[in-house]
Amino acid sequence: QTAPTTQLFTFKHLPTVSLAPGNVVKARRRLRVGYLTADIHDHPTALLVQGMFGTQRAGGEVEVWMYSYGVDDGSVYRSSIRTECEHFAELHKAPFIEMAKRINEDAIHVLVDMKQHTESHALNVIALKPAPVQIAWLGFPGGIGGNLAQYIVGDAIVSPPDHASFFPEGLALLPPQISYQVNNYQNDPFIGANSQPLPPDVEPDVPAARTVFTSLNHPRKIKPRRFQSYISILAAVDNSSLSLLSRHETTGANLKREAHKLGVDPERIHIAKVLGKAAHMLRFRRSSLFLDTFPYAAHTTCSEALFAGLPVLTRPGQTFASRVPASLLHALGLRGATVVVTEDEFVELGVRIGGGGKSPAKDSSKGSGVNKVRKRLKGMMKRARTSSVLFKQEVWVAHWTRLLKMMWDAHKSGKKRRNIVGHFVSA
Repeated sequence: QTAPTTQLFTFKHLPTVSLAPGNVVKARRRLRVGYLTADIHDHPTALLVQGMFGTQRAGGEVEVWMYSYGVDDGSVYRSSIRTECEHFAELHKAPFIEMAKRINEDAIHVLVDMKQHTESHALNVIALKPAPVQIAWLGFPGGIGGNLAQYIVGDAIVSPPDHASFFPEGLALLPPQISYQVNNYQNDPFIGANSQPLPPDVEPDVPAARTVFTSLNHPRKIKPRRFQSYISILAAVDNSSLSLLSRHETTGANLKREAHKLGVDPERIHIAKVLGKAAHMLRFRRSSLFLDTFPYAAHTTCSEALFAGLPVLTRPGQTFASRVPASLLHALGLRGATVVVTEDEFVELGVRIGGGGKSPAKDSSKGSGVNKVRKRLKGMMKRARTSSVLFKQEVWVAHWTRLLKMMWDAHKSGKKRRNIVGHFVSA
């Protein structure tokens, strides 16, 4: 399936631009790494990456360049990332040819495209090959095609080596203990350890039910088969509700209508609002279980839920986009607890964690099984949050820097190296 993608994105009609293929400063002490994105504002990507550039710069091995062609929204994320980076180029509304020339003139060794096939992408910039090594990371869960990048960054779960034939690029994999997705929730200005607590009278925007299932992904990710599974879980768990996110009144009405068609009282579907980050995390903490979507799974929303201590039930498929929660759970050390293989298993485990059906953990008193299963799972989450590397950005950055250097070394050697696999190094 990679051949058609490669043919679609060959960029045959780009203007001829004179770039210097040898315009590279020799990497004696520090590797020159450029990050190309439009998302340095209040955006899920900025939420994940803030902090990593300062940590990488402080390590002394990388000279950090940010090529930001998105809007300046004046947010704390924008100002924080701008301060972290050694060089920050404001390229909003700049012609793509000028952007490519700037990157080339700065003699970047490794250019990291953080958008790929997403809104406001810069594929026309990387098509001009402004840097000798170009890689794709974070923005799009899949390959690019068109011979635009040498590597796509993943990990052993989202893009295992035996999936290499499905990607036109080589795979650059972080070690098995490390997810490809970075985060800095511990130091986030709104939800981190030093953030201001919410006033005690803030309503958490969760339904008043004994068991609250939640799936706060964008509703377009909810496919009919998975929605049927949600309803099956609800039907099997007494006094339960499902919280779904909706930005539009029509979406909420449609979801309630479909629930009614499937035999569940539409009032058990709670339509959640778009909230600020702290209030958003509060409702995760007040929920019982996050039900993932399929085949496009939760990404940033999943790591947010895990940071809040909410278990995530997921079913990875064969695609990168479906396997991100499994990657995050693996890095958390809990992959075996809530990762299933089939849709039937998804429903069965959802019911069991919710306290319905025939659960061996239930005893004769109604509802006590809910506490046993769910408490044990949330206890595991709490311990894993402090013991695993998932929320330790400094560990992630150290392995990311090693992977960048491995890609650069492979380029310098002149040898064709299809895949690169990093190795875990404990602190």
